[in-house]
Amino acid sequence: MTKKTFTKIIIFLFPILLFAEYNGVEIHFQIHFKNGETVEGYRFLANGKNTDEYKSYLEQNPKLFLKNELVTEPGEYCYYAKRLKYVYNKNLYVYKHLEPMAIVLEKVDKVEILDLERKSYTTGLSGNYTSEDQVWMNTKPFAQYAYGKDMCSFEVFIHDAGNVPDEVKSEIKELLVKFNYRIENRIQEIEDMVQSDEEFEKKMRGVYEEREKLLKPYFEKYKSLKTATVTMCTC
Repeated sequence: MTKKTFTKIIIFLFPILLFAEYNGVEIHFQIHFKNGETVEGYRFLANGKNTDEYKSYLEQNPKLFLKNELVTEPGEYCYYAKRLKYVYNKNLYVYKHLEPMAIVLEKVDKVEILDLERKSYTTGLSGNYTSEDQVWMNTKPFAQYAYGKDMCSFEVFIHDAGNVPDEVKSEIKELLVKFNYRIENRIQEIEDMVQSDEEFEKKMRGVYEEREKLLKPYFEKYKSLKTATVTMCTC
C-alpha cells in the first residue's frame, strides 16, 4: 500500500477536525449604495488575513472579495445575502453561503467590513440548503457517519427536525454502529492489497453504497430526518 493511500485511509477513519487549517477569511460586511440603500452580505476570500490593516485594505478594494469565482454566481461581482452556520465536533463550525445577489460596483458608495474571521477553504458544508435549515442545524444530531471519495472526507450528521420516533432513531444508530465495524474490518482486509487511491475507493465503494441503501427508506418515510454534511478535501 502506498503512503498516499495510507494517508487517505487515515482521513476516512479520523474526524475532519484533525485536518482543519486556517487558510482564508470569512467576511461579513455592509454595502452602502449611492442611492442610500444598505445591505449586508457575506463572502470568503482565500489566503486572506485577519488584521486591521488588511480590513482597511479590503474596504478600499472591495472588488478583491466581491469578484465572482464560480460559474453559478450571477454577474461579474456578487455578495451572498444569507449564511448558515453549522457547529460540529464540539466547538468547530463551518459556514454555507446562500442567495447570491449580483452587484454593480459603480453603484457602490462604500463597503464597511463588520467582521473578518479566519476559516479554511478545505472544509465546508456540502449539499443544498435554505436559510430555514438553520433551525434544525441548531439542534444536536442523534447520529453520524463518514465516508471518503475523490480525495475528500464526508462526515454526515443526522438530525431530527420533527418528531421521529425514538425507536426509529435507535434503529438508525444501531445500523451505523454495525457498519462502522464492517468498514473497519474491510479496511484491515484490503490495506495490504491496494496500491492506489483509485483501487482503495473501488474496494470500499460497495460497503458505503450498501449503507446508503439501507438508510434510504428511513429518509423516504420520515421527512423530518435531515442531514448536514461537513466535507474536507485535500489536494
